[in-house]
Amino acid sequence: MVAANLTDGRTAEVALTGDTPGLPVYNGDDSAVLHMVSDPETVIGTSLVRRALAADRITPSGPQELVRPDAAAGVIYRRGPYPGPAPTLTPTPVTRRPKPTPTATAAGRTACTGDCNEDGEVTVDERIQGVNIAFRNKSLNECPVFDSSHDGEVTINETIQGVNNALNGCS
Repeated sequence: MVAANLTDGRTAEVALTGDTPGLPVYNGDDSAVLHMVSDPETVIGTSLVRRALAADRITPSGPQELVRPDAAAGVIYRRGPYPGPAPTLTPTPVTRRPKPTPTATAAGRTACTGDCNEDGEVTVDERIQGVNIAFRNKSLNECPVFDSSHDGEVTINETIQGVNNALNGCS
């Protein structure tokens, strides 16, 4: 069983557990590791031991000490602040898609959600195109009339409106 410093990748062997899964846990201030060991003298065959760690929190320091006979696993609830190094956060920039400019429709006709070529009907190909835009597999610029709310994206409601327009016609 090894302890690891997840900041720099160093590891150190803490104990040999043989055929028994160690189920290690750090104590509340990371100064020791508690784990299960085989113990044939107990009813369940395992006990919980503690192994002190050096200041680097991975190198064993001293012998194992019995914490609880006839125990299988320890659970530690951390209280107070984390004693390790402060985490470093790397901001991730958010990229937003620009809102497309609505295209003008033929004179005298209202835009029909899903009618990409503006011929007055919504075909199967146009509905598939709307779904691909909703899943962001295609650009909204390929069929801006699917965005009836003009919010820069195609929602499930807008794809359903496209299906309804295919079934009932554009009005």
